Amino acid sequence: MTKKRIIGLIIYALLIIGCLIFIIFFAPDKWFEKESDIELPIPTTEPKKEKEKIDYETQKSNLLKNNYDYIYNIFDSMTDKTYKYECDGTINKDKETGKCVLPENKEYNESTKKEVFANVNADFLKPEYIFNLIKDVKPEEINNEPYIDYTYNIVYQKLDTEVLVRSSDDCISEIIISNAYMQYHLQFVNIKV
Repeated sequence: MTKKRIIGLIIYALLIIGCLIFIIFFAPDKWFEKESDIELPIPTTEPKKEKEKIDYETQKSNLLKNNYDYIYNIFDSMTDKTYKYECDGTINKDKETGKCVLPENKEYNESTKKEVFANVNADFLKPEYIFNLIKDVKPEEINNEPYIDYTYNIVYQKLDTEVLVRSSDDCISEIIISNAYMQYHLQFVNIKV
């Protein structure tokens, strides 16, 4: 290689290194940012709206208005046979529609519900019946944030039975009735006042 070529390569290398140093340390960021039409939201620290707290007695009366969606999980062996039900549905005042996947796939409404649940105690599916059973019993109240559990101990068909009513800030979400031979787990959602 000739002396001119070596000097040319050195100058070229210094020029490349100088450009890289300028780009890395001195070039403005806007040269490398792509302009976008999308405006990103600016995060704020606004406090979240808290749900209005509703007292337990009002929650009970809201549930008793019979306007909600539900899920039933039932295990009943109070007779000589054991029955397991998994169902969900909607009650709107006197109208009801629902579907069970256990013990068999079956749809029902308010007039056919009794025959679908003929093998279990269908009264336990009615909040008014349950609240009537426990009306004279003082509950044990346990605060399990974000829920409060109200546990009632009663005797049903000569068996010690526990009725647990789970309440959030604004509604009753579950009722669980259980003893050694049965468990009725009723879940309530979308309770309309």
